[in-house]
Amino acid sequence: MRWIVEQGIDDVPLVPAAVIYDLPYAKGSPPPDAALAYTACLAANAGPVPEGNVGAGAGATAGKIYGTPMKSGLGTASLCIPGGPVVAALVVVNPVGDIWCGGRIVVGALRPDGTFVNQTHAMLAGVPSPHLQTMATTIAVVATNARLTKAEANRVAMLAEDGMARAISPDHTQSDGDIIFCLALGSYTSNLTSDELVTLVGTAAAVVLEEAIVRGALAAQ
Repeated sequence: MRWIVEQGIDDVPLVPAAVIYDLPYAKGSPPPDAALAYTACLAANAGPVPEGNVGAGAGATAGKIYGTPMKSGLGTASLCIPGGPVVAALVVVNPVGDIWCGGRIVVGALRPDGTFVNQTHAMLAGVPSPHLQTMATTIAVVATNARLTKAEANRVAMLAEDGMARAISPDHTQSDGDIIFCLALGSYTSNLTSDELVTLVGTAAAVVLEEAIVRGALAAQ
């Protein structure tokens, strides 16, 4: 908020926020505070975004119903639609569920022998589950250079959720606090109708969010 005021962007900025409860797994990383957020604003640049156990992904984990969870992290992905806008995603992958890619689990709950439990199958097979851990939230930002109204951006965020559901199972459980923010820069304009643009951007957002989730989970150490 202080950085936005200093830049003359807004005198009374409203900054949405979300958190994951990850410090037990963050290997000594300090809790985030206002000074850390201000430093992040100063350090923002157009270079590559580090992935894995960095930033808000320092203590992220996945696979928390059965077995032992695995470390997860922060992931990014983007695409440029030919003749259309750029759509990108950044996500902190910290779900109760397992991470899926290509029809198989790539990060998730582990048995003592190191194999995947497959929590969805265990649940549907009636396997009793231990007490659910509540430290689970997947936080994502989808961004585009398209021009969107607030209502259209909200719709894009809703469409982007499909990518989260494709990459995580089980998803949106009672122990998950998932959220997706949408940012629209407005620098790209087109002759598409409003409905066509929202559908295009939202579909692309789901694709890049799915990829970002898998990348963030696999990049973890």
